[in-house]
Amino acid sequence: MFDGLDEVNEKDRRDAVSAIISFASAYPNARIIVTTRIHGYHPGSTHPEQFRDAGFLQFTLQDFEDSEIDSFIRRWHLEAFADPAERAIYEHRLREAIAGSNAIRELAANPLLLTMMAILSRVQDLPRDRGKLYERCAELLLKNWDLEKFPELKDRKEARDIKDKLGPDQKMRILEQVAAAMQQERTGLAGNLISEDKLKPLVEKELAQLEVPQPWSVADDLIWMLRERNFMLAYLGDRQYAFIHRTFLEYFCARDLKYRLEKTSTFTPDQLRQLFLDRWRQDEWHEVLRLLCGLIGAEYATNCVAALLSQQDQKEGHRSVFLAVQCLHEIRELALVHTLRLDAHQTLLHLTCLRTSRELGPGFPPHVRAVQELARGWKDHPGTLPLLKDRAAPR
Repeated sequence: MFDGLDEVNEKDRRDAVSAIISFASAYPNARIIVTTRIHGYHPGSTHPEQFRDAGFLQFTLQDFEDSEIDSFIRRWHLEAFADPAERAIYEHRLREAIAGSNAIRELAANPLLLTMMAILSRVQDLPRDRGKLYERCAELLLKNWDLEKFPELKDRKEARDIKDKLGPDQKMRILEQVAAAMQQERTGLAGNLISEDKLKPLVEKELAQLEVPQPWSVADDLIWMLRERNFMLAYLGDRQYAFIHRTFLEYFCARDLKYRLEKTSTFTPDQLRQLFLDRWRQDEWHEVLRLLCGLIGAEYATNCVAALLSQQDQKEGHRSVFLAVQCLHEIRELALVHTLRLDAHQTLLHLTCLRTSRELGPGFPPHVRAVQELARGWKDHPGTLPLLKDRAAPR
């Protein structure tokens, strides 16, 4: 089992693919499973062809259906709670949260997010949007130092300083800066990688601003705790670090952009709009831009969505349209995006008529994806069901 091919450094990924294929050739009777997120396995690389030529079957993981969500919740709580009465309380709590919110129901279809929701539900009610859900999960991981479990640390003055001055907000700001630093690396967001030579000075600088004594010493403890206790960072060897999962890299990257937009003069609304225009062709940025639209105010977000819709006539402009629609779903102030939703709806209707061979991704021509987005975002619109029936009819 090789879990997370996309997490391998881009420069080493080709060697990892060759090693897996060589292993499969040497041991033909062994069952081998390789997982990867699509952005690390896109058609522009040779990896799909290499694995296909080596006889690997290739599948795309689909979202959970209702029956699979139900099965996961039942099995997870069966493992997590020994007491049947306690188990019933928390299982009911999670099921009620999913049933009571369309946004939470959509999140629950993602296996990773459903796991995070189950963990979070043990300590608090679930928030109703994705950005808030990530925030609560991050707070849950970061809030406790539990120094009593680490006798080598608990009596040190530096450790007490950390506990007194570094709450979840301060640690999250440090992680925002780590995510921002990763953007500047050669591989950018696709890499999820930062060297210790860059990580430690970054942490030291933030500790110094918080007036923590001996920040150069405390930085080592903080980095260690973020790895071993808070499960935010992972050590990859060769003095390289990464976020334990790309979800957190993307979330903290979006938070950093929000911070710079609202708290500093280094990132203006015009630069924000330009960011969307510069990055919509890069798959690894899509999740960051979607999250950002949910974190910033509707006024900022609508300008960014409008900029994306303006790219529809560009080469591969359908990709900007689909990203714009996904960003729209993140904006909760529906009254402020009414006109923009009408524009997006009309653009999708136009795309449903373009039966071409252009590919958005594996197996998804633009007209198919347009129908899917209409079904997802405009399912209550009176014209959606007739459209779906028409598009499903043989031609």
